Amino acid sequence: MGLGGTAPVLADGQVIGAYGIVRRVGAGGMGEIYEVSHSRLAGRYAMKVLRQEVAASPEALMRFQREAKVTSALQHPNIVHVIDFSTLEGGQPYLVMEFLDGPELTQVMKRSASLALPQVISYVKQIASGLTAAHEHDVVHRDLKPQNIFVLKVKGSDHELIKIVDFGISKMNAVTATITSGSTVMGTAQYMSPEQALGRIDEIDARTDQFSLALIVYEMLTGQHAFQGESISSLVYQIVHEEPRALGDPNGPIPPLVASVLKRALAKDKAKRFPTVKAFADALEGAANAPSEVSATTMASKRSVLDAGMPAEPVSRRRVWLGVGLAALAGVGVAGLLYRRPDRPRASETTVSSAPSVPSQPPAIAPATPAMGVQNNPVPEPPPLPPPVPPKHDRPKLSHRLKAASASKPAPQSPQTTNCNPNYSIDAQGFKHFKPECFVEKKAGP
Repeated sequence: MGLGGTAPVLADGQVIGAYGIVRRVGAGGMGEIYEVSHSRLAGRYAMKVLRQEVAASPEALMRFQREAKVTSALQHPNIVHVIDFSTLEGGQPYLVMEFLDGPELTQVMKRSASLALPQVISYVKQIASGLTAAHEHDVVHRDLKPQNIFVLKVKGSDHELIKIVDFGISKMNAVTATITSGSTVMGTAQYMSPEQALGRIDEIDARTDQFSLALIVYEMLTGQHAFQGESISSLVYQIVHEEPRALGDPNGPIPPLVASVLKRALAKDKAKRFPTVKAFADALEGAANAPSEVSATTMASKRSVLDAGMPAEPVSRRRVWLGVGLAALAGVGVAGLLYRRPDRPRASETTVSSAPSVPSQPPAIAPATPAMGVQNNPVPEPPPLPPPVPPKHDRPKLSHRLKAASASKPAPQSPQTTNCNPNYSIDAQGFKHFKPECFVEKKAGP
């Protein structure tokens, strides 16, 4: 018996066209994988052979052929390269691809309790890049899981290269058949999306792969499956209705900002997920590279303080309000000066401007002092409101309006008294006029 408990379809040393069978390296429910050599080309290659009972299905055969054609056309560095496709004498189709000399992501995760966040981000960016290329060709993986992701070492570099395999194979199985199938169902079901778990085949699209990738990220960061259960029904219920526990723990292994990104990618409603898997990867990288002092818990605490109306720094806030009050009082004073400025007497009505010297702060100017007698002056009646403006076509010409305005303007009132105590007078309209003779120095005799 070979790998997987079944007899191998091909024997070591057997020649299939230009390929020689070296050894059998893997087997699954859909087919078998062999390492092969090429009669004219150097290098190592892998041959995937579809099982005979699976190949008997016309739909399965059509989808296998489609996978071979689409994957070979992608030619993306993060997707396994397919170089040939044909059928055996018994009718089983096979495809030849590059040999991946490296562990599956599952084996990498078993080496430690969890992976470092920078390493996870590097993996996710490469996986998302490969998925994006597939999605642009209308190919949805639908069975993305750590067993279908290989981690390769690049010779002469510390860089790790991600390769995604088995594009399109999962399309051969309906969700209901997958749930009720053999021993591999647990691994597959744990990375299902809600639409897959509910059997809504028509709703599966690129955002389905995004959900599965988010589950893989969760597992890489925590070392545990996002959904765990003793039965398939328990897993399906959690996938459809519950949220992974670590996403709600601010002190858990997942940073709060990263957890918020995962929550969106794991939304039960696919319309609420990121629009593309690349957008998800970019958001995840941004959250991982955010400053350490910025966290979701920090922002939440600041929002709660503001919402409660409790000042975090009362002394500073009192200073702020004091500054605002002083600024308001200064604004009122400036406004008062600006209001009086247009009503000051013209040069023709006073001789203040021709005075030899005017004190910068004359001690007699204090209109608000009770001793000056300002409050004993009668308060004038407010002037009547101007008449309404007639329509444009009924208005007189500009020259007529100017003439009428000058004729209706009241003549300036002469000061009521020349006594310099007080040194100003108030006319009939209530405006204040300073007495220039009170500020003019008396000249000495001849």
